[in-house]
Amino acid sequence: MAQKLIQAYQQAPWRIQVQRLRTVLLLILMFAIVTGIYLFISAQAAMAGLNIQDGEFYREKMQREIASLKTQLGTVNSIAVMEDRASKAGFKPAPIDQGMYVSVTGYTGKPQVNLAPPSGPDLIPDMKLKPAYTTSLSEWLFRMSAGLKPVSGGQ
Repeated sequence: MAQKLIQAYQQAPWRIQVQRLRTVLLLILMFAIVTGIYLFISAQAAMAGLNIQDGEFYREKMQREIASLKTQLGTVNSIAVMEDRASKAGFKPAPIDQGMYVSVTGYTGKPQVNLAPPSGPDLIPDMKLKPAYTTSLSEWLFRMSAGLKPVSGGQ
């Protein structure tokens, strides 16, 4: 009973080489798949970052345009420009004793123009990330292998 079991034949050397080659190719394929997944996720993250930068650039451009338009409005509504326009239209200043004032119920007057932003820290609103970007690679692989629906950004 203490005898060793001896294999009756040896594998052919070419079969051993084929088995080793198959194992190496399988490892290379797995490495390529994991690398591809990481590249795909990195590309999506980079694209999201570029979209955020574009949005920030557009927002700042719009803020500058709004500030420019507010400045133009302030210039057009200034006393000197209004007096000049009134005199060109044929109006003359009325003496105080000839003025007639009419009170209108419900009219609160022209709203106050606030050209400066409120003082204090400039708070940036929270940016929400899509759930697809918060899923780990292992969770994503588990969902895909289990046949579950992947996490989408629309939910």
